[in-house]
Amino acid sequence: MSGDGGIPQNILPQFIWKGEQRQLGVAWPQLLPGEQQVLLIYWGGGFPGRAVVADLNDGHLTDLGIETGLIRHLPTGHLLYGSRDATLMAAPFDASTLAISGPAVAMARDISYSGNAALVFATSQNGHLVSSSGHLRGSRHEQPSRFETCESFR
Repeated sequence: MSGDGGIPQNILPQFIWKGEQRQLGVAWPQLLPGEQQVLLIYWGGGFPGRAVVADLNDGHLTDLGIETGLIRHLPTGHLLYGSRDATLMAAPFDASTLAISGPAVAMARDISYSGNAALVFATSQNGHLVSSSGHLRGSRHEQPSRFETCESFR
């Protein structure tokens, strides 16, 4: 949609996943530098979701090999995401090849899960990280460290 307003348009009504054109459940979009690709979470088989990159020109999805409920691209070129054990991870990302380019490292542990099964964190453009730890009222998870035993997402 134009910055002046107007009618929103669905630019990707379908995706191409594993060679098939389909409608898919996706969440948490973030445009990558260059604005031709978008980082998403694909909710194809329950929780956790899969981090994917959608090409805005043709709808092809690239699986990044990361299971998570939320992922963010940072100005440093890293991907920041939550693991199943409530650890906030950072991995270097090569946007030209759409691949993780080095080992992931733990940034923080015992991060809270939100009611929508994503770790609770935010980043700023200048590198600040804000997160919540422990149990959040209204979350489906009593203890983030016990997340894998939660049956409601299987």
